[in-house]
Amino acid sequence: MTFVDPEVGSVGLTGAAARAARLRVLVGCAPAAASARGFVHGPGNAGLVKLVVDAGHGLLVGATAVGPAGGEVNRRLRRTAGGAATSPEEPDPAEAGRA
Repeated sequence: MTFVDPEVGSVGLTGAAARAARLRVLVGCAPAAASARGFVHGPGNAGLVKLVVDAGHGLLVGATAVGPAGGEVNRRLRRTAGGAATSPEEPDPAEAGRA
């Protein structure tokens, strides 16, 4: 994770890396302002969420979130991208030390 303003978070494969791995790739991109979080954030909600899916297996293999709370959004996506993320039973390292 990179700490900048606006926040940027990325996990898993990019579309190019997924294609290089010979996956059947679908890429979806949506403006952050179109999301519920973007609506609630209001002005200054510019950004995007990009998902990379292995269409052959129906798995999320990568994600990027840029904008307000992009790191937080990405942390949630990390739990599902490629199955390599922590399981719901495992503690999330990003939550360490939070009460």
